[in-house]
Amino acid sequence: MTSSLLANWSRQANEVIRNNGGMVDKFIGDAVMATWVGGTDIGKNIHSALIAILELNDFTATLNQTMESLPKKLQIGAALNTGEAVMGNIGVQGNRDYTVVGDVVNVTFRLEDLTSELKKDILIGEKTAGHLENVDSCFETFHHNVKGKKEPITAFGCNFK
Repeated sequence: MTSSLLANWSRQANEVIRNNGGMVDKFIGDAVMATWVGGTDIGKNIHSALIAILELNDFTATLNQTMESLPKKLQIGAALNTGEAVMGNIGVQGNRDYTVVGDVVNVTFRLEDLTSELKKDILIGEKTAGHLENVDSCFETFHHNVKGKKEPITAFGCNFK
């Protein structure tokens, strides 16, 4: 049951992300890493990623309703960050993966880890928030220490409902 559930969720997540202009980089257990790359309108990419996050939450909630035998309610946490990264075939000969790496990626993973601790469904980085209007009306500001950073990072969090 777990493998078919993850396969179904992953297939639908890939579809949602692609339909919103993103690309799945990889699935890591029950997590998905996706990127929105290119174009000159960073705000449009951020908007598309946020729409994808909302759609991921909606279909995950639908799975909860259709699969009553689940021992625990499925839910998602999401982190969104903006910045430069290296994209390409990374690794050693014979074991390379097409992926993105860089500080922005590391901070995004740290933000995603913080979603449960801060009890927020979505966390976005400071640079990402700078591309959105009225951030203060929807998001709460956090300053938090994360592994790999000497100074606290600023993040903005909200919940789906």
